[in-house]
Amino acid sequence: MNIMGNQSATYGIFNAVMSAHKNHKVRKNVQRSNQSSRNLNECAVDIANVFQSNFPVGNVMFSGDDFNLRNEVIVEASMTAFFNGSPVIIIHSSNNNLNSMLELNLGNKLTEFGLAPPPYGAPYDPLKGYSDQESINNILRSSSGIVDIKGPGVYYLEGITRFIRSKGVVPYLMMYLTCPHAFINDKVLEAQINGYLTQKDATEILTYISQGESEKSNIELFFRIINQQLGPTIANKSNLGYSESIRSAVSKGSVVSFNLSSYVNQASLNILLTEIDSLVSKGLKPLIIFDDVKHASSGMVKEFISRSGVDYYVFVSSSDTYSSLDSDEGLFKSFTSSCTHLIITHHGSRISCQRMSELTGEYDKTEINLAYNDTTHRMNIFTIIPGTANTVTQNLIKSREAVVKQEEISNLGNREAVLVINDGFNDGIWKVRCN
Repeated sequence: MNIMGNQSATYGIFNAVMSAHKNHKVRKNVQRSNQSSRNLNECAVDIANVFQSNFPVGNVMFSGDDFNLRNEVIVEASMTAFFNGSPVIIIHSSNNNLNSMLELNLGNKLTEFGLAPPPYGAPYDPLKGYSDQESINNILRSSSGIVDIKGPGVYYLEGITRFIRSKGVVPYLMMYLTCPHAFINDKVLEAQINGYLTQKDATEILTYISQGESEKSNIELFFRIINQQLGPTIANKSNLGYSESIRSAVSKGSVVSFNLSSYVNQASLNILLTEIDSLVSKGLKPLIIFDDVKHASSGMVKEFISRSGVDYYVFVSSSDTYSSLDSDEGLFKSFTSSCTHLIITHHGSRISCQRMSELTGEYDKTEINLAYNDTTHRMNIFTIIPGTANTVTQNLIKSREAVVKQEEISNLGNREAVLVINDGFNDGIWKVRCN
């Protein structure tokens, strides 16, 4: 009988069992430590519970190609902000599904610009509700980055505005766009001859026009660009009676939805943002939602986003927000760091998955490195069970790892999202399935 062999085998089994038990215990402890350090919460959630119903909405980013979920989040953010007293302006690119959802949820509290039919649709006149001086300043500011209109341009616009007023008409944008600028002096003299203008008034108007003559061609060019980009949506003489500006719509208690119909629309964006700036200057604190708008098309948009978070809030949403911000690292990081809510769904781009992963932060991950050494116990008076033993050396290695890795983002399914919340109520990182 091979007693020594049986004892050796028994010892090996005993040692293996004890070693496995010890290793399992260490692994469980490390797993618990990693889960605690990672602090990723997983649950199902209702979209209605993403934002705090009794508090205004701060800066928000939605990025990912779950189109239906994106629209639901935009509607929820809009309603939450609106019913907490914040003006809401939504600028989108032909998102008709979003408009339908807004109509269903807001009813007559919605004003749509961009060829939408009544009762929600309204012709757009960005000068409605503004003084003449405000209108002139808004036109000049809107030209920034498009046409270089220098200082004397203000005199030319002053002359045109006075001429429009002389006809007993409150100036509206289409009158500036269709003004016969090449023959404006002749038109003023003709009005004087026909008795619509006194000689004194005509002289004053012509003096203003003369002082701004050097900028007339630039102003004409800018008006042509506006007409090309906004023409069909701008109020004209036939529908002026029920036209609105953003200011007038907000003052009536409406959420504003503006369909740009074009992904790149710099002049239109400038005009809208100039109006929104006027709301801010009056002490209002609006939420502005840019949905699938190419932000790099307008320097004013990028500046507007970079200044958000104090006097007004911005919600940026698209299938790939990093790309829609023109992959501008500085703007992307500064904006996302100011957000109370980051909502991330599936992305296809490897680079964008990496950027979204970085937004979830990192944690200290512990990994186990086991080193095995064989030790032979020979039979002697001190040996209880002879045989070969494995001496296990355990090394715990710490490293930094993303809380949500980029492959996890690329594998998100329909209605699955990663939420990074910093609103003072539900702070944390959540991996959720939306009901």
